[in-house]
Amino acid sequence: VRDQLLFKPGEPYRDRLVRETERILRAKNYLYEAYVVPVAFDGSTVDLEVRTRDVWTLNPGFSFSRKGGENAIGAEIQEDNLLGTGRRLGLEWDSNVDRETLGLNYFDPHFRHSFTRLGLGYVDADDGSTKLLELNRPFYALDVRRAAGIYLLDYERNDPRYVLGDEVGEFQHREEYYEAYLGRSRGLQGRWVRRWTAGLTYERDRFAPSPDEPLGGPLPPDRELAYPWIGFDLVEDSFQERVNQDQI
Repeated sequence: VRDQLLFKPGEPYRDRLVRETERILRAKNYLYEAYVVPVAFDGSTVDLEVRTRDVWTLNPGFSFSRKGGENAIGAEIQEDNLLGTGRRLGLEWDSNVDRETLGLNYFDPHFRHSFTRLGLGYVDADDGSTKLLELNRPFYALDVRRAAGIYLLDYERNDPRYVLGDEVGEFQHREEYYEAYLGRSRGLQGRWVRRWTAGLTYERDRFAPSPDEPLGGPLPPDRELAYPWIGFDLVEDSFQERVNQDQI
């Protein structure tokens, strides 16, 4: 909780930051409510108390289905507030007509006790694997002036080819997706925040025949894309307090 506060001891008291801190805390799905309350004032110093409580965040799951004479079964367990730190850790297993996978994912919304977010993911399949890395520092508050981030995804698998519900072949598919961006803002001006974001995205898909398996058709052509992009956000500092909207 301390990592998410927009104020620090010794700084001048600003009621707007106190109210925005409450909103940041309430936006977390592992917290039920959040209040920042002044509990003492000696004429020059204000003592603030942060009051909140967490909710049950351990989510196990199991699924089973049968379609076209084939079974699909899966199981997962995810903890959204690991040891009370706000970190997310998940483990998932899935088996279907195409492949069997075992995946692990981890997300830290306050990496190294900051507003930097770190996401890691790895999936091991019987026909390939998936690797994911995400590191970014977003516009986490209205008056934040800078943002930046990277997103890296690399996976390989065998894609089956079907005709009238019957598998007639398969081919190997390798995808790479990389993205980086920077954001700038002048912060809160009056009731409005204007944010500009610019980034670069690179995508590459490569295809190859699967050893000892028929293609069942022509091999898809390889594809490579690289392109810049820009984005603009206009945010109004206008909010409503409601009860039980998210954690009903």
